[in-house]
Amino acid sequence: MDSYKSVKEFADRASNLPRLDAILANAGILTTTYSVTEDNEKTITTNVVSTFLLSLLLLPKLCQSSEQFSIVPRIVIPNSALHYIAPLKELDINGEDILARLNDQEKADMASRYPVSKLLVIYVVRELADRLKASKRPLVIINTPNPSYCKSQLMHGPGQSTGFGIKVAEKILARSTEAGSRTLVHGLLSGRESHGQYMTNCHVQA
Repeated sequence: MDSYKSVKEFADRASNLPRLDAILANAGILTTTYSVTEDNEKTITTNVVSTFLLSLLLLPKLCQSSEQFSIVPRIVIPNSALHYIAPLKELDINGEDILARLNDQEKADMASRYPVSKLLVIYVVRELADRLKASKRPLVIINTPNPSYCKSQLMHGPGQSTGFGIKVAEKILARSTEAGSRTLVHGLLSGRESHGQYMTNCHVQA
């Protein structure tokens, strides 16, 4: 997901499937190390830009499947409760292009970059949901469920602490990967009430 070429190649292959019922765009990164891929800070490229690039590239195939098989396709983009603590100063663009602001290494708050990326996902999901509803395309439901803190490799990537405290917290507090995945499956099965919505514990949140 940190390569647009790879995203486009994947979308091309998926577009040749006989049908496409849903997209679960669960690839993401959490890092406190600043780096750039595809002209943007890597977290933003991976968690936001590439995620929606893939979704939009596959939207025509989802619509085609909707018409051909009389289904309501879904786009599900996992989220995190950490978006609640995203500092708005990261999004205080003051006339700047938002990506330019987030790409500014001197201003980047990398400790908060993952929460910011998830807040941006909510903004884009809401906007895309409105545009899909207003278009003449077949309905494609898009939502963004929070699987909560789960045992995974997300906290063990480059630039992350894997010390004793993190390991203990994960053992005590984290859901199993399977338990967390249930919320994503719920997102795939949710109806129109979930369109454009952030969800946690299988419920739509305001």
